[in-house]
Amino acid sequence: MKKMLAIVVTILPFIGGEALSMIPAPLITLTRNNWQNFLTPDEGGTVTVPKNVKAIDSYCFAGCKSLSSISFESGSQLTRIESYAFADSGLESITIPRSVNFLGSYCFTDCESLFSVSFESDSRLTSIERETFLRSGLESITIPRSVNFLDSYCFAACKNLSLINFESDSRLTRIESYAFSESGSESGLGSITIPKSVKTLGSRCFNGCRSLSSVSFDPDSQLTCIGSGAFAGSGLESITIPKSVVILDFYCFSGCGSLSSIDFESDSRLTRIEPYAFSRSGLESITIPKSVNFFGLECFSHCDKLSCVNLGFGFGLESPGDEEYRLTDTRMLPEQLDEFRKKLSINQNCMLRMLEAELTD
Repeated sequence: MKKMLAIVVTILPFIGGEALSMIPAPLITLTRNNWQNFLTPDEGGTVTVPKNVKAIDSYCFAGCKSLSSISFESGSQLTRIESYAFADSGLESITIPRSVNFLGSYCFTDCESLFSVSFESDSRLTSIERETFLRSGLESITIPRSVNFLDSYCFAACKNLSLINFESDSRLTRIESYAFSESGSESGLGSITIPKSVKTLGSRCFNGCRSLSSVSFDPDSQLTCIGSGAFAGSGLESITIPKSVVILDFYCFSGCGSLSSIDFESDSRLTRIEPYAFSRSGLESITIPKSVNFFGLECFSHCDKLSCVNLGFGFGLESPGDEEYRLTDTRMLPEQLDEFRKKLSINQNCMLRMLEAELTD
């Protein structure tokens, strides 16, 4: 019995001292009902999130107009910010910890005062979900290299957005429908460079971006499809299509009144130009790559400034139906050119010609 008491006396001081401080705090999830138990906003409306918070739950700070800024303790273990977490709050700025790998849909939607969002270096974020920053006050954004997917409407209607950057060696593969639709309308989103890793531009992803005058692509672009209405109604003035692109979808440049020229990289693999692709644009001239073997109806409808269409090949036409116009390997006859003009709605004042360098007997 005396020996057992001696052991207890020896151990207790150790448990009550340094060993106890080494026990990690339990991981917690902040919710709409419990966050005030862990956080105390200062007089300026700023809160600091402890490093043992692993998730911020849906609607946690939604509608908190007095919340202006949020920071995170060093060594944050936060991995998820769930849907609507900060929606319609008074948040003005936030730096998202590198440990976060998920931003839920709508989590910053309608944060009209949110002008600054940044990510710690070596971010683990893999996607930005649907409507995450919809109608926010964002002025600029740098997308982490780890992000491979931008979902629908994620930055739509961000009227103050003037700068979009992507970290070097970006892994982004898809920009989905309406991702940046109608953004930058008040600030002047003048240009954007699409990372070479992007393979698809979704439908209407830059629709209505009226201040967007220039779009470029990193060298060795892997882009294969420019989706329907991708740049419809934008302020584009010119664009060079990467050689990797095989399809220009319906209405992709429709309504681009300032778009005067479209070029194609050499050795273009483009095969399809879908209906209304350039309708109501300001296009003045265009040279179609020789790889194209399909035209949809009315590709050039209402292109009143179009003065010259160069067909970069000596192909002829066949018309299997009213919905499409294909090209075959025979030389095009004058009467075929006239029908081609009619089907594609090329105005009568526009010169339609075959490039002699491409003609074969």
